Amino acid sequence: MSIHASMRFAVTLGLVVTLAACASLPRTDFTAKQQSIAQIPGIPNARLWADASADDFAKVVHMNELYAVSNQIGAMNFLALSGGAADGAFGAGVLTGWTDVGKRPEFVMVSGVSAGALIAPLAFLGPDYDDELVRAWTSGIAESVGEGGIFSLLFSQESRRLALFELVSSFTNEEMLKRIAEQHRRGKRLVVVTTNLDAQRPVVWDLGAIAASGHPKALELFRNILTASASIPGAFEPTLIEVEANGQRFAELHVDGGATMQVFTIPETMLAGNGIESKVKRKVPANFYIIMNNRLTPEFQVVQGATVPVLARSLSSLIKTHARLTLVATHEFTRSRNIGFNLAYINDDFPTEPKSSFATAYMRSVFKFGYDKAKSGRIWKKEIPFLNGPRQDAGLPDAAAVAVQ
Repeated sequence: MSIHASMRFAVTLGLVVTLAACASLPRTDFTAKQQSIAQIPGIPNARLWADASADDFAKVVHMNELYAVSNQIGAMNFLALSGGAADGAFGAGVLTGWTDVGKRPEFVMVSGVSAGALIAPLAFLGPDYDDELVRAWTSGIAESVGEGGIFSLLFSQESRRLALFELVSSFTNEEMLKRIAEQHRRGKRLVVVTTNLDAQRPVVWDLGAIAASGHPKALELFRNILTASASIPGAFEPTLIEVEANGQRFAELHVDGGATMQVFTIPETMLAGNGIESKVKRKVPANFYIIMNNRLTPEFQVVQGATVPVLARSLSSLIKTHARLTLVATHEFTRSRNIGFNLAYINDDFPTEPKSSFATAYMRSVFKFGYDKAKSGRIWKKEIPFLNGPRQDAGLPDAAAVAVQ
C-alpha cells in the first residue's frame, strides 16, 4: 500500500465498518496448524513466510547459485521495488531512464511489494521489457483500476480487482513465464510479497520457482499473486489462493503486501544478524538498489481535528515511519558487509501534489520525473533522507547524490 493510497483507505475505513453487511467472499474453515504448513498444490516451493528462519530462506535463495551467477555476471546486484499505487510510475520511469542512459546493471535478485510487484517481473527480465513498463504505466490502461471517487470503493471492490487482474494479464503470459524460468534456473531470484490476512503475516512468493514448476495453473497463480500484492485493502476485493494441508484444501485470503511491509529488501532474520552462509565466495562487488515509489521526507500539513483526517494522517505517518526503519536497517546491514547502498525516491523536486488515483496524466508526470532523474545521473542516494534530523540540509546542494554507476 502506498503512503498516499493509505490515506484514501483510511478515509473509507469508517464507512466500511458502517457498511459491514456488504457481501463477503465464501470461506472454508481451517485451523492455525493447517495454515502453518499449507502449501500450493503441486508447487511446494512456491513461497515462505517473510519472517521465516535463515535456514528456510536458504532453501529459496540458494546462496551458492546466487553467488555463482553473480560471479558469471561480474557483480551481485539486488533490486527492491516498493509499493506506491499510481506512484509506481516513478519506478517504471527510473528503470527505463536507467536503460537509456546505458548504465542499468543486470540483477541477480529482484523483489517487489504492491505496485513494485507489478514492476518486478518486467525489471527482472531486463530492458527487453521496457516497452511493457511504459505501456502499463503511461498508456492509460491502468486508469480503470482507480476510477470513481471514495464512495465507489465500497461498492466496486470486485470490479476493481477484475480490472487489476486484467491489467496484470495484459503483460504476463506463458512466454514471460518461460523466460523467468530460464533465469531462475541460472540461479537468479524473483520474489514478491502479499499479506495473508488469516495469519496476519507477510508471504514471500518465489515467482521463479512457480514459473519453472511446469504446473498447468502456474500462470493463473502468477497473475493472482501479482494482483493480490497490489490490492489495497478496502479498495480491492481480496484474492483467494487455494492451498493444501494434510490432504485438505482451503483458500487463504491475500491482500496488498504493503499492509505488512512497504519494501522487501533483506529477510528479517538476516537483518537481525542471522546470515545465510554459502560455500561459494563472492568474488565481485555487491550493490543494493532500492526504488521507493513514495515520498520519504516529512510533509507539513495542517490537519483538521476530525476523525477521518486524523486517522488518515496517522496511518500515513505510520507507513512512512515503517518504510524508513526498514531502510535504516538495510543501510546498516549493507554497510557492515561492504555492499553498496543506493536509494531512489520521490523527493521535493516533484512539484505535483500527491494523488491516490490512477489518472493517466498524473502517472505520466510521475513516470517522466523518474525517467528524467535517472537520465540525469543524479538519482541514487547513499544515505537515508533526513536521517539526522528534519531538513538540516534544506537549501543546500544535495551532497548525497551520486552518479549512476
